[in-house]
Amino acid sequence: MDGLFGMLALDKSKARSAKGGDANRPWRVVALSIIRFEISAILPLSTIPSTPDGATIWAFNKPGDAFVGRVATSVKEGKSRFGWSYVPDSDLRKITALPYESLSPQQKDCLSARFLLGIKRGDWIVHINVPSYGSCIAAQVCGEYGFDETGAWEDFRHYIPVDPATVQCFSRNDPNVLPIISRRLKLQGRHWRISAKAEFLTSLDNIKNDHVSLPDGITKERYHLGVELNRSLDEIARHISKTHPEKKLERLVAEIFRNLPGVTRADVNAGWGTDYGADVIVYYVSGPPALEELQTEGILVIQVKSYTGQHSETNAVRQLKTAILKYNANSALLISTAESTKSLADQLDGLRADADIKGVPVGLLAGREVARFMLQNGASLLLQPNDIPPK
Repeated sequence: MDGLFGMLALDKSKARSAKGGDANRPWRVVALSIIRFEISAILPLSTIPSTPDGATIWAFNKPGDAFVGRVATSVKEGKSRFGWSYVPDSDLRKITALPYESLSPQQKDCLSARFLLGIKRGDWIVHINVPSYGSCIAAQVCGEYGFDETGAWEDFRHYIPVDPATVQCFSRNDPNVLPIISRRLKLQGRHWRISAKAEFLTSLDNIKNDHVSLPDGITKERYHLGVELNRSLDEIARHISKTHPEKKLERLVAEIFRNLPGVTRADVNAGWGTDYGADVIVYYVSGPPALEELQTEGILVIQVKSYTGQHSETNAVRQLKTAILKYNANSALLISTAESTKSLADQLDGLRADADIKGVPVGLLAGREVARFMLQNGASLLLQPNDIPPK
């Protein structure tokens, strides 16, 4: 778990200060409240071939057992096949041009596949339960409807050209497949459309790159909900920065820390011309709650940055060191509403290894972690009651 609370909850040796006592203890309630499975990032942008805005996702039902293996092989070779073509004179291009009354009963029956004429280049086709139950084969369309007149097929003469380079075979229950797509890949007739195009393409990209690895005990539904919630947290972090610039965010941080267990004071540091690197100073107690004589007081110094985008400047890290030394702090925290960067992370690692601060834990809450922390620990302050109408 990233950030100060993960370090304090999991690394007790670093949390003990030279003053004695367990500087870790007052944060355990907070730490436990934010333990969660980790989603390392919002899933990367798609590496699936470009798909036109007007493209359609088509789902084809499983062929009969006599054809399922052959259809799977045909897709991999560049032809997605469909039934309702059990007579040799059922080329849809020809029979749709003839008067309906002139068609044989078999040709009329084969007209049920006329939707194939509307499939266009850039669409996707996914075959359900091919080559086995629960399996799917997807491919991107690269041409227009064709009809196999070679005599090699007794049915499934209708075909749509697909690009073999785009073929993907997968299980619809694979954790990489978004839940809404897993549901749409269950049988719903001979053929149907999948309207959730973005989710379908994301699923294919996940499968191709194996983006999703489920932690123990986490269902794929919960995992993908976490991905969506992370996107919301990113937006909330931007709102926090927008509504609380500069000192206003410092005041909000102090107010939220005052509500945390073990905190005795949380002050916005005014200073005389300088705050010596500590925007907010938090005083907390540690030790057995029932034995006051064994409790000790600790100090947490916080740098607060109301930024957007990516946090690359590292002056805040130098300010934290100043604050640790000035206030003899037991721990330090950088809070930034912007996303962390490698340069910032490297500077924080350098501070943690700095002999001058003698192993004082240094944490980071950045971007969505700020939103998560504030919602979990300041919901009563941030969320409007239901009887207050939104503006």
